Amino acid sequence: MAGTPLLQAQTADGHLRLTAAGAWTAPNAAELERLVHEFTVDSSAGGAASIDMHAIERLDTDGGAAARETFGFSRASSR
Repeated sequence: MAGTPLLQAQTADGHLRLTAAGAWTAPNAAELERLVHEFTVDSSAGGAASIDMHAIERLDTDGGAAARETFGFSRASSR
């Protein structure tokens, strides 16, 4: 079974690095909402950013929606 969703942010030399892990799925919707809110409230870094999603064990549409909200994915940016 996949683990609890996690989101960590680190800033070094003006570069923001986000690391997502665990199960970004509907059963974890409340935790995902908390993570997204925490990131939105605590994030103030500008400039370059990278997102590491290799450690996400499971992803469904709820998790995808949370990722989109958190990371600012859009159709235009994915082309």
